[in-house]
Amino acid sequence: MNDYKIQLQEFLGNRLNRKYSAYLLRKLLAHRLRKGKYVIAGQTFRKEFLPEDLEQKTFEVCDTLVKACLEKGGYDASVIPTVISREQAPNFRIEETVPKESELWKFLHLLLTGIHSRELVVNLDGVSPQLGKEFRNQLIREEYLVCREQFVGLDTGKILSEMKAPALPVEGYPFIFGFLILAYFAKFWQDIKKESARITGLPKEWLISEYPPLRDDATLVVFTLHRGENQMYAFSRLHSLMTRWFTEFHDGIPVIVRFAFSLYIADRKYRDKSVATLNKFLYYLLRDEVNGELLNKLIIDKVSFELQNQKVYGIASTSEFLKALQRG
Repeated sequence: MNDYKIQLQEFLGNRLNRKYSAYLLRKLLAHRLRKGKYVIAGQTFRKEFLPEDLEQKTFEVCDTLVKACLEKGGYDASVIPTVISREQAPNFRIEETVPKESELWKFLHLLLTGIHSRELVVNLDGVSPQLGKEFRNQLIREEYLVCREQFVGLDTGKILSEMKAPALPVEGYPFIFGFLILAYFAKFWQDIKKESARITGLPKEWLISEYPPLRDDATLVVFTLHRGENQMYAFSRLHSLMTRWFTEFHDGIPVIVRFAFSLYIADRKYRDKSVATLNKFLYYLLRDEVNGELLNKLIIDKVSFELQNQKVYGIASTSEFLKALQRG
């Protein structure tokens, strides 16, 4: 077994994790639903799974899906939502037309163990399994990541409140969602360093790490699973990104969060346009770039709105943002 397959099998050994992953599997396999059953067929076999099997036999469903792809000798949107360019993320470039088993398990692992909110999924690739597990457990302990009868996924409203951010919409805005998860990851590491009881169980090499112990080939992966039009975005060089933008904190919150979300206009007449522009701006920021045109638009819109309404709140943490900008 390769590492991703082993890790996924271990993850799915937990009943709540299977329930969590079943939500995503239903989206991935929606186009395979035939008369109330999910049909997965290779060249030499055909298997049918009931809806409840996605929760009860999750690993078996995944294994069948991988075998079908290998037998047919092609990639499938159930496993790999899209293929991206070398420039976007060299670690995710698929060179061959025939899938490799390791690649298929990698993408299934990233999707099914990712942090999701409805159609959006975020994961960190190239992060040690122990660190990823500790991060996930933190989200569960704080009840940000929930698995209830009525709702399965990340409570974005609660985590926005924890990050002292406005209640802006996240659904449909993958880069805001990815930025939010990365910001909380930075906060999680900052908090861990303050708790001696948690530090004692960490690997020694982590203890000297001022920033999250990531290799620079670690990658933030963002998936959108929307009505069969699945997409994937990968933001590489994660360590460089975090040491530039996520090292300064104010009241326990990364200052880049305070800066970015203070650009948002919550007024109902302007919020749709504002959140869309902010989402585009954060796409570039996650690439460790600052799009001057989008930033200028956000600032002008914010200042104009506040002057017009004679309520000036300003833009938070601008000096810290400019310092980080100069480090680029």
